[in-house]
Amino acid sequence: MTKAELQTYRWIKAEAHQLAAKIEVLRVQATSAGTMNLSGMPPTGGQQDPVADAVARIDELREKYAALLKELVRRQEAIEAAIACLDGTERLLMRARYIDGMTWEHVAEYIAYSRPQAYVIHRRALRKLERNTNAD
Repeated sequence: MTKAELQTYRWIKAEAHQLAAKIEVLRVQATSAGTMNLSGMPPTGGQQDPVADAVARIDELREKYAALLKELVRRQEAIEAAIACLDGTERLLMRARYIDGMTWEHVAEYIAYSRPQAYVIHRRALRKLERNTNAD
């Protein structure tokens, strides 16, 4: 796990939240569009049903978003699993910095170390994460 990969966590989380919201909007749209043909009768004269076509397109888009969301969640889980393998202070620091997005000043205060000490712990944790990734 590299520093660049760790830095993507918050963006992944934001994008996953955005996709989940879009999926819900599409679910509501598909449900409301599906109820537009209240007669229950199929279109006559061999015509295609524009409502059914719209619902099908909405469902396709929802499935695409769901697949993207699944991949984003997988990436989040990989980052969290990598951090979970670290020692206590390293784990706290890495979560505070990359998952919670704290500034270095707040990270140091949170783990009760000076900023220079926090940098040393960070560097050590990054080396461990890189070694663990290379070992896999």
